[in-house]
Amino acid sequence: SLAIWCLHDRGEDQEAADLMAEVCEAVDADLQLKQTMMQDNELRYLMSDLRKSREFFTACELNKQGDHAAERKHLDLAYAYQTDMQDPDILIAMYRLPGQDEEYRAKVQERIRQAAEDVDQLIEKYPNEAVWYNHWAWLVSNTEGDFLKAIRYSHKSLELSPESPSYLDTLGRCYYAAGDLENAIRYQRQ
Repeated sequence: SLAIWCLHDRGEDQEAADLMAEVCEAVDADLQLKQTMMQDNELRYLMSDLRKSREFFTACELNKQGDHAAERKHLDLAYAYQTDMQDPDILIAMYRLPGQDEEYRAKVQERIRQAAEDVDQLIEKYPNEAVWYNHWAWLVSNTEGDFLKAIRYSHKSLELSPESPSYLDTLGRCYYAAGDLENAIRYQRQ
């Protein structure tokens, strides 16, 4: 939480990556702890998530430095560490990665399309879970797809979870992606 909500959100990506690395290295150095974690599904998922975050934060730092070849390497590692649901921020970073060839861009676009389909299935299965509507809206509004559907999904997330600051941020982004700057500013201010 410290790495994600405090360091990364303030742009201190190297510090966030270092914190994740410290945890991962501590687990790797303790064979008994590592074995215990690998035998428990939830702990194994947590460890994979920590490694994913470390790679993503490293990629964010490399982006600021303009080292896009190294950034791509770490984004690809972060993507590989995902266990079940695609992290929209990794896909967004891959989508925005400058200087990539058409093959890579097509692969990323396909991953985005598949992730959006997967989240649509979760929405069908769990129609009262705000997180899935927000997840879909954030991914699409920051990449490509149906921006009007993103707005609808974002509004639905706020119906289910009113006044959520991060969901309001998503709604502002959705309106921005759709070209409605007046509403984008309105919801960002809110």
